[in-house]
Amino acid sequence: MRNGRSGQAQARIDVYGIPYGEDSYLGIQCKGKDEYTAKQLTEKEIQQEIEKAKNFEPSLKKMYFATTAVRDASVQTIIQ
Repeated sequence: MRNGRSGQAQARIDVYGIPYGEDSYLGIQCKGKDEYTAKQLTEKEIQQEIEKAKNFEPSLKKMYFATTAVRDASVQTIIQ
């Protein structure tokens, strides 16, 4: 389910729900990045998003990031 709309406080979660066969909520944070400027998620930005998501209600068992940023092994390692 989408959480609010653009510009509203969302505790950093854009989409959330309970997957089929699961009993706990998961959340998805979408981070759009302009691929032409090679912008990338930073470790600081990732940690800030995770801290904000801890206040999300209902509480989340898992959090995923979806991004248009170019693939980066170090960022993937941080998120994992």
